[in-house]
Amino acid sequence: MARKKEKEEKKIEIEDLLKMVKYVFATKFTLESSVNVRNILDILSTRDDIQKLETMINNRFAPRVETECPQGHITVLYIEGRGKLKLKVKKRKYEEVVKAVLEGRDPGSIQCPHCGLPAAVKFVEPSKLMIEGVFSLLRATEETIDAYLEAYVKKHPVWTWARYVKGLGPANTARLIAVIETSRSNKVADMWMRAGLAPVAVCGNKCGWWSKAPFPEKCPNCGGSVVKVAPTKLVAKIYNVRFKVDYRLMKHMYVLSNYYLVMGRNFVYGIIAQQKMKKEIEKGIASGLDEKIAAARATKATWRWLARLMLEHAKAVIEILRGTYQGPPPPVLRHGQYIPPLVDDVERAERDPDFQKIAEWYRKHMDIDILEYSLQLKK
Repeated sequence: MARKKEKEEKKIEIEDLLKMVKYVFATKFTLESSVNVRNILDILSTRDDIQKLETMINNRFAPRVETECPQGHITVLYIEGRGKLKLKVKKRKYEEVVKAVLEGRDPGSIQCPHCGLPAAVKFVEPSKLMIEGVFSLLRATEETIDAYLEAYVKKHPVWTWARYVKGLGPANTARLIAVIETSRSNKVADMWMRAGLAPVAVCGNKCGWWSKAPFPEKCPNCGGSVVKVAPTKLVAKIYNVRFKVDYRLMKHMYVLSNYYLVMGRNFVYGIIAQQKMKKEIEKGIASGLDEKIAAARATKATWRWLARLMLEHAKAVIEILRGTYQGPPPPVLRHGQYIPPLVDDVERAERDPDFQKIAEWYRKHMDIDILEYSLQLKK
């Protein structure tokens, strides 16, 4: 029953994706009006789904080595995926056979794993024409969505800063805008909470109580111990609570932060993420944790920290340009040195009069030169 339900859910997801693809091509709206606060999350999720579908199709139609016997039994021995050969049938006797096929030598025949009859071994490569046809449709859809997002993002005040930050293209900038513009509260702490970025406290007795900061010493319901956790779906299930979290926003912020942890290590936000990661690992090892466990915990702590930081920076930029910014809120200043909005392309930012309004605010009110701060990080 569980497998049947899972298949039905996957079928529904694929049908929804196809509907969205058709919608993107059929819509006659202008690029400026196609993306708005109401549908930006759906547009972003569709873009992510298309990228996942590209990866899935690429893996499914990867070159492979397989056997075929007279009775029609086909057994896949190796699948070439993500630049690495993966053994599907885990038997050492097939390794030499596969090696011979990949090197262009005659492997002869082997016994069919199903019936024992002599089976031919061959290298199978899918039709490149068919794969390119599928990929061209997906890429065209993705490019159309990117054009929609770019037209929307370039009209938003946050683009004044984001355009000079490597890694903050239209899609990633739209993720920040989605959290800010769909929030009912203007407080950055509430935005963190809604996106699942702020830690919460739950009752160790699993009575169903939970709280955001500041945390009490004991559960007010049953007097049990208080446990500080991240508001994930798994934690909610374990402790029998229901967090006020939009998990779609959490997913988008994870995608943004993880990009800098994995791909953008030479970008300014990637540099400070690596510095934070190093401190968290050292802290974990000092407390007696195994190095691997400390690294895993550090990764989780760092991506949430970076997401909170970038969200606060985006909100600060918007309010400075609108003339309503009152300075960093207490939750931001509570944890030591304040990090201002950063940029990678310092030279272009320095010549932009709109960006100079942001730089001037930090020079005047906080005595911070954000361009110099960014340069120092990259040295």
